[in-house]
Amino acid sequence: MLQLRDLNNEKIEGLTKYRDLKIESTLATGDKVLSFVYPRKFSNNIIEESYIETKEDIFVIKQIDKKSDIDINVTCSLNVEELENMLETFVSVGDTIESCINSVLAGTGWGVNVESSINKKRRTIRKTNSSVWDILQEIKKTYNVEIKFDTKNKIVIVKEQLGSDKGVYFIEQLNLTSLSVESNTYDFYTKIIALGKDGLRVEVENYSYSNKKKTFIWKDERYTDEDSLREDATLKLKEMSKPYKAYSAELIDLAKINANYKDILSYELGDIVTLISKENKLKLKHRIVKITEYPNDPQKNTVEIANTVLSFEELQKEMQDTTDTVNNITLDNGTVDGNRVSSINPDSLPEFSYTPNYVYNSSFARFNKNLKPDYWNTNSIVSNAFTASGNYSLYMKAGEYCYQKGVTGAELINTSKWPELSTRFSFRALGKGTLKFSLWSGGKQLGFKLENSSDYVTEAIYEIDIDYWGATVETITLEPSLNVVEIHFDCTSGYIYLDSIMAYPLHESTKALIYQDGPMSRNDAMTIVESDLVDATVGDMWFVRKEDLK
Repeated sequence: MLQLRDLNNEKIEGLTKYRDLKIESTLATGDKVLSFVYPRKFSNNIIEESYIETKEDIFVIKQIDKKSDIDINVTCSLNVEELENMLETFVSVGDTIESCINSVLAGTGWGVNVESSINKKRRTIRKTNSSVWDILQEIKKTYNVEIKFDTKNKIVIVKEQLGSDKGVYFIEQLNLTSLSVESNTYDFYTKIIALGKDGLRVEVENYSYSNKKKTFIWKDERYTDEDSLREDATLKLKEMSKPYKAYSAELIDLAKINANYKDILSYELGDIVTLISKENKLKLKHRIVKITEYPNDPQKNTVEIANTVLSFEELQKEMQDTTDTVNNITLDNGTVDGNRVSSINPDSLPEFSYTPNYVYNSSFARFNKNLKPDYWNTNSIVSNAFTASGNYSLYMKAGEYCYQKGVTGAELINTSKWPELSTRFSFRALGKGTLKFSLWSGGKQLGFKLENSSDYVTEAIYEIDIDYWGATVETITLEPSLNVVEIHFDCTSGYIYLDSIMAYPLHESTKALIYQDGPMSRNDAMTIVESDLVDATVGDMWFVRKEDLK
């Protein structure tokens, strides 16, 4: 039975008429999602932000879909509300994991239970403008542990590895009814060059699967101790030095159906299980990384089994997060590295070869469920119908606007960073309509020059009548200044697709490139001076010598 609680977490009633009850549990984050269908005529007390209690957990109702006159579909998240509060700054330097988590949980009402054997490792965590939940996920990654949330007792359970090897097996003609297999080596490496702070460097190799020599560079300047850097590089390479393999298995959960199988076939998240499939010629041991459970119909249960906790997509994201790019100015968790910033001499800036994230993030590739981009105030929406760069542009109609906004890690354009240089702005557009461009600072419009003109204007009007991404729209130049600048676009008639917005110091020997939708390809990386191994993240701006673009 499900217990319904009101907005104050007080018991209201037991829910007995539900069907299609499903609970999805994920090892990588410790998260769970509960969903069910309920008769609409009995659902008056079921409202958003009220609570559902099961035998193991408490959930918060987050979504109610009333798609028919008969039923409603209810979706709930784990009740971790206190962990969703945002912190402006969190810093933990060289602490044990228990001390670190206690610090971030202060004032939330939650506690922590850490496996004693892992409480010796010391690491550094720095985060800004992040929720407690996000910081806990960062701690999990940095300390190489796994976490579970006890929502009834409000305890974060931390272990080196959840689950165990109970000798459970999944085999055809007994409890395995269907199996699909995914395997790839897109992110396969056998050597890591790990770079820490102040020139700290270690190299780790792992040829357990293949003797191929493939090198990955990982930089994280939070590491000041060689042993810690080597330990974590070894763990990272252990995941990367073998093919990623994942198996999605549909099961008959005999342990839930028949008590005779309880001791030999019961399983939980994180367990190591033996998978046997004659059809796929498989016999191997891997971990359970996701469980989809149907408590009232165990024959429908499914599990995902993999040789790594992270999915392929999560592995790609983690690799992008830890490449040798953002640490030039910021740490890989988004916190500004003060030592790096203070070492930059603006007078010598024209001599730089590349600088990621130095101007701002103009990407349309990050947006919310309403298709509103993260880095712009706009009443328009993003679109993948036409794109000049990456996967998304902004679709504007008559009367709609798009004004740049400052976001932590993607600030407004600060021309004081290059006070002796002009700033050039450019963008690309297609469609059939009129687009107005203007620059603002402190609520006032700024004067600028258009290409091949010596006159100052405060607005530029562009008549767009083109159905393909042609040449870059006429460039705009702002004379040297100390302004913090906002870009404004207004669509005054028709419709416009807007993309590839750039702003960069105007210097005759350099050119700016912006990568709007994720990592660069290897060919792209070759254009970056000094290294062909770095990856740009979404929206990063890179400056390269023009000669390197030939």
